[in-house]
Amino acid sequence: MGKWIIYGLVFACGTGFAAVPALEYPGSGATVYQTLPYFEWNDVVPHPYVGQYEIQIDDNSDFSSPFDTDIIPALLSWYSPTEEMVRGTTYYWRVRYMDEQGTPDEWSTVSAFAIGFPYVIDVLTTDGWDEIQAKHVQVADYGHTNAQAAELRFPANHTFNLVQDPADDYLFEYNSHDNYIINGRGSTIIMQCTQKTNDVPKCGFWLVQNCNHLQIHDIIIDYAPDSLSQFGGVISNLDKDNRSFTVTVDTNVYANFDEAAPVAHGYFVDAENLQRLGVLGTGLNTVTNWDGARQSDTVFDFTIDPDWAGMWNQLTGDLENGDYFISSPVPDRGGDIFYLFNSVADFVANNVTTRASRGRYFVVRKSNSLYNRCINNDFLRTQGRLRGAASGGVNNHGDYAWYENCAFDYTRDDAFHNGSGDSLPDGPGQAVVRHCRIESCFRNSLWVQMDRHWVADNTVTWPGSAAIHIGETGQGDGASNSQMDVGLIENNLVVRPYKQAFRSGYNPNIEPDPVTGEFNQYVTIRNNTIIDNKRNQAFDLEYLKNSTVENNVVSNRFRGWSAYHDPALQIGFHLRNSTNVVGIGNRVADNRITPENQLVVDASSTSNITVEVIDDRWVDIYTPLFSETWENAAA
Repeated sequence: MGKWIIYGLVFACGTGFAAVPALEYPGSGATVYQTLPYFEWNDVVPHPYVGQYEIQIDDNSDFSSPFDTDIIPALLSWYSPTEEMVRGTTYYWRVRYMDEQGTPDEWSTVSAFAIGFPYVIDVLTTDGWDEIQAKHVQVADYGHTNAQAAELRFPANHTFNLVQDPADDYLFEYNSHDNYIINGRGSTIIMQCTQKTNDVPKCGFWLVQNCNHLQIHDIIIDYAPDSLSQFGGVISNLDKDNRSFTVTVDTNVYANFDEAAPVAHGYFVDAENLQRLGVLGTGLNTVTNWDGARQSDTVFDFTIDPDWAGMWNQLTGDLENGDYFISSPVPDRGGDIFYLFNSVADFVANNVTTRASRGRYFVVRKSNSLYNRCINNDFLRTQGRLRGAASGGVNNHGDYAWYENCAFDYTRDDAFHNGSGDSLPDGPGQAVVRHCRIESCFRNSLWVQMDRHWVADNTVTWPGSAAIHIGETGQGDGASNSQMDVGLIENNLVVRPYKQAFRSGYNPNIEPDPVTGEFNQYVTIRNNTIIDNKRNQAFDLEYLKNSTVENNVVSNRFRGWSAYHDPALQIGFHLRNSTNVVGIGNRVADNRITPENQLVVDASSTSNITVEVIDDRWVDIYTPLFSETWENAAA
């Protein structure tokens, strides 16, 4: 009888290798029009998907110098490249399985496909909103009725200043269209929102539903400053005892106080690194004088309701004059950059730069949306604006999702959230978040749910809540049923999380997931580095089952705890309500954490948890990011 070693756990199974993969997409002899196609093959190993796949793609059938080669965990059965392929070229690809020791099996058969040339419709430099919309309809209709795709091609490096049509929520709306491409060629679109009667304009860019095989690339997106649904500015006259403060705003940037008032959330934000210090409840009913706050066009005085005095004390422990107060409404969740709703398959956005947003950056709704990718994109804050997105970054409810080489700056909600809502709890999942940079996300930086996740090699700095959040937690009766079944969370760097760096949980207010029950199961958390936890424990791990936590490092270089912290939660690794969790090689290199708090295993967890914590406190494992300089805590 052979065996598979599953993330440090041993499970008996059959002998020999898995079957040779059968290639499914792109099929042999196919012509595809996206320069970043996806690749899919059949699963050859059963749950929990042990081992790896190696994929090779080349423009030579002998694979002598592969255009792309990669090794991915066997919990995935598909792949997305990050480098665009050349039109008019035939490519060859193959896949093979490798066991847990890295021993390869036989290659699959080789499949060949071509990258075709699309039919092109050009946008002119003189085109406005109406002309661009008319041409995008031509492109969509052509691609839907012809085997050849159509491309809407912008002039290179031109700037379009467009005023939204009051009748339109989005610049581009597609329904039941296939095979189209938008090639921005480095052009910039700056949107100016119009005001609707008794409504806030959504003013988004792409609304897509019931479509297949789409690509948008090489375009820059921005908004006119007074089109952002945001309000905020610098705090002065901070009176912590009387719960009051003044906000001085630049109305050239934040001209939407009245628009923000009815549905906004309020945040305190540290000026040094734009890290969220807390949220004022679920809305601005926490502020007693919102309607009367305006003292002039630029000065606003706020007082916090006495009912929120306890939260005020928590939020203001780290707050100082010169920090920021920011408020952003989310009316109808509108104004998204990419909104994929209902049955969108094979959509890819790549090399798109977005400077601010009225809503979210990339939204996938409905679990019947498949094979959608977000590759090589920069979702950035514009200079002079405190916020990047008025809502979150990625909100993905589909299956087979791939996010790689993307940057997310300053999102009001989660930078990446996969699962929940209308996702099927027994769906295929298969989400990848790899090589992304997430900075100063106001909530969870990466919130991963559902099944078969690979979260690897990401850099997360200054998260306002958990840097990486696995599964669900008890936040309301309406929260979703989305525990994780099979996941690999590895090689991530987290710097200065405000609360936890890693968190896993289960929501007791809902019925357990029919597959996993209460637990996140078969999850491996390995080779991650945490620097300078600010307030709570680095690893707060709850409801894990048959999982591994190994070779992670908790470190501190020179920073102390937050002014508002709980000494009982100054913990390196904290395991609760878990069973059959193993792992060695974890290190606590943080002299703020006492030896007895390096590893805390609650009585609610079974006795076979054997996470080993090695006290190696001054190991130098941190390389400064970007232009940062850090003091040596041991000096």
